[in-house]
Amino acid sequence: MIKKYKVIIGISTVFAILFAYLTLGTAGLVTYFVNKGLPNSALIADIKKVRLNPFTLSINVESVTLAHQSKQFLVIDELAVDLQWRQLIKGNLVVEQGTVNGGTLSAQWSENGLTFAGWDPTKSADSDTEAKSASESNVMLNNMRILAFNIDLAANTVHQWQIAELTLSNTLLNAKGVIGDVSLQSMLNNEEFALISSFKKTTEAVTLDIETMKAGVNIDALNQWLPETYKTAKGKFNTELSAKITQEDEQWHINLGKSSIKGSELSLPIEVNKQPTILKANKFQLTLDDSSIKWESPTQSLEGTLYSQASIEQLLWRQPESDDLIFSLEALNLQGSEIKLADPENIQLTFQNLLLSDGKVSQKSKVPETLSKNIVELKPLLTFHQIDFSNAAIDQSRVTFEEIVAKVDKVTLYKTKTNAIENLVLTNQKNEDNEKSITAEKETIVQTEGDDNTPENDKGAIALTINKLDISGDSHVILHDFTASEPVIQDIVLETLVVHDISSEKNAKPARFELLGHLDKRSMVKMEGEITPFEPAKTLKIKGEMKTVNLTQFSPYVVDIIGHKIKQGQLNAIINLTVDNNDISGKVATNIKAIALSPHIGQTHKVTSNHLVPLNVAIGQLTDSKGNITIDIPLTGHFDDPNFGLSGFVSLITTKALKRGARNYLMQTFVPYSNIISVAMMAGDSLFAINVDDLNYSAKQVPLADKQQKFADDVAKILTDKDHIQMTVCPVIGKADVQGEQRKGNLSPQQLAEVRQLGQQRLETFIDYLVDEKQVSHDRIVSCSTEIDLNSALGKLTFSLD
Repeated sequence: MIKKYKVIIGISTVFAILFAYLTLGTAGLVTYFVNKGLPNSALIADIKKVRLNPFTLSINVESVTLAHQSKQFLVIDELAVDLQWRQLIKGNLVVEQGTVNGGTLSAQWSENGLTFAGWDPTKSADSDTEAKSASESNVMLNNMRILAFNIDLAANTVHQWQIAELTLSNTLLNAKGVIGDVSLQSMLNNEEFALISSFKKTTEAVTLDIETMKAGVNIDALNQWLPETYKTAKGKFNTELSAKITQEDEQWHINLGKSSIKGSELSLPIEVNKQPTILKANKFQLTLDDSSIKWESPTQSLEGTLYSQASIEQLLWRQPESDDLIFSLEALNLQGSEIKLADPENIQLTFQNLLLSDGKVSQKSKVPETLSKNIVELKPLLTFHQIDFSNAAIDQSRVTFEEIVAKVDKVTLYKTKTNAIENLVLTNQKNEDNEKSITAEKETIVQTEGDDNTPENDKGAIALTINKLDISGDSHVILHDFTASEPVIQDIVLETLVVHDISSEKNAKPARFELLGHLDKRSMVKMEGEITPFEPAKTLKIKGEMKTVNLTQFSPYVVDIIGHKIKQGQLNAIINLTVDNNDISGKVATNIKAIALSPHIGQTHKVTSNHLVPLNVAIGQLTDSKGNITIDIPLTGHFDDPNFGLSGFVSLITTKALKRGARNYLMQTFVPYSNIISVAMMAGDSLFAINVDDLNYSAKQVPLADKQQKFADDVAKILTDKDHIQMTVCPVIGKADVQGEQRKGNLSPQQLAEVRQLGQQRLETFIDYLVDEKQVSHDRIVSCSTEIDLNSALGKLTFSLD
């Protein structure tokens, strides 16, 4: 009996020692076998403590480290797993419960790729190791958790992934593939990264079912991996995503559930005309609804439909070098968006509504030198309250809007002799290579013209169609014009501007428009017609009227043309004009009220033998007792004239009306005397010359011949009818009145006296006829002394009206 007890005690002691060794003393043995199995001899593992329960097959490992060339990169504080005996006997590894509690993995990123303390996992030192055939065994993780584990990646900056909890459940790995569920709660670079998903990968297909994913990304942290153009991008994105992704037979299918991307403090560099610009947005949100995408890798084809809504708050687009504003918006809202993907060359976008709110377009931060003496600050080119785009369809060849409704606040233009729009940014081409490229491109287009029958404007052009454009809300168009003799500020108010059927397609029907506005508080402009805005050779029809337009504001334009300022005046006009191939023709029925012009500015007119009538004097004679002029004027010109704007148009019809009216008045005044008088414009159309014909004499003639008496009768009629006119008569001796050597100008004093006496005899005979025969008062006739002009063939009397 005692021997039996000794045997039992001995066996128990052996088992106790073996159990104690397995539970307490296996760290060194495990470390040895782990190091033997490492793929690189420079890798060294170290395990401080291992506890094994052989009955329950529970393993607890503490303080595990892995180093490369003595540089530690992996630390596991604690590892605990519960295995299944039965499955282990069958050759399967089944982890019933597993936990990694605490640890760190350190990695480095360089141009050569990812390494761990200098170890590159993609390169094995044991290159002679042959790949073994796939095992038929299974690895199952019923519940494997990783807690409080940190992954550090040292790149240009240090990236930290702090895993609070990662759970792999119902996971099976074998030669056929992998299947399982994953749940993740973590912080990536101090931003939330959470995931609940299931996955399945077989030799035939891959399926990833993302129930929910939340991820926050700071773009600054990813700059190292961005393209060079976008390395200065900044901002933050937060994504909430649900999706099902499958891959089978080289086709990828992505079905998106309700998903959203939110951004804040975004800054994106964009290059325009080889000039750097920065686009910023304070807030951004994109929502996707039940969308699907299919991608086929061999052909790179993409198909699918994306349904989305989007909004942006405080959008700002600037040029950093000059700090010029290109575009700003307080808010953008996109509703009912649908993107159809047929292939990379065929993407179609439609949306129900795009609303832009409180925007500015094009504002220079510095005043150009051409304006520095007159302007302290440049206003934006455009400010608006809302622009509403409805029912749009966009693809690679066409952009269509059913309706655009705009509530514009102001359009401000600064015009100088150098630039038509001084406050338009991004106009300077600083890069000479870019200019050469543009020139080369133009040359290429010229050389290839005629290679096919495709019209030039159809090659690669995007057709634009707007069924209705509606601008309303008392929009101010303010023009600061520095091209005239004096700076001019025009404030044109558009109450409504409606344009129908705008199309850039070749041979499209003209667009129809209606415009109602005013130039000041009491004037009115109303026009309607047709226009082809996209045709190189413009076609235009306009019918309309202008009422009670104050002309004094257009005086700087008029004075540059006719030399007279408009002191007062009001314009009323009925307009009917057409533009065909850029040539303007039409008629304007003009009524100018209470017109008064100043004397000629900056020029003194020298009175010659012709009677000169300044334009302001002719207008004064033309107007009725109230200073009114009514006249129809033909209108001609060219549409490409840079001055063919509203100001130029008003100035044009005003000056044409004044000139034509004055000329018509003078012609009508002197038409009964057209036998001896003609009217001509001169001195830049600011003077009218009233020319009285000369009365020629034959050699030595003094008495009046019958023809000369008829001339004298016409002169007498003028003086009788126009009792406010006086006439100056001057005798001139010609070559026929002298003989021989005297024609060379060699006249003695006696001979000079004789020829001058001849001239005076002619003058007295002519005046006697007017006074004695025609009863013209002698005090209305002024006599001149005789002149000798041997360059004139005949002697004569010259006349001028005063």
